[in-house]
Amino acid sequence: MNSAYSELRRDASRDVMLKKILDEAMKHYRSSHHDFSHVERVYNLAMRIARELPGSVDLEVLKIATILHDVARHLEDEGHIEDHAYEGAKIAREILEKLNFPKEK
Repeated sequence: MNSAYSELRRDASRDVMLKKILDEAMKHYRSSHHDFSHVERVYNLAMRIARELPGSVDLEVLKIATILHDVARHLEDEGHIEDHAYEGAKIAREILEKLNFPKEK
């Protein structure tokens, strides 16, 4: 098990909302080159940078953003859409609203 995987899983096991968001996001990660291991690497790097800049970022928002950043990538890779960032923002909003994540975040 790589450290990115274990750090993300460890954090999700300690945070109910993060776990729920992770579970919803995992339904969307199936692309070969932007699969969930990519998200785990991004998460690990983001947490490393955040630790070097304590207090400069909302860690809850950063964690969630790294989990959701490529939720629509597979749709672009499969030719269903042209812009995974735009569609991903819509999917992320749907996930966060479904889970009643605070809108002010």
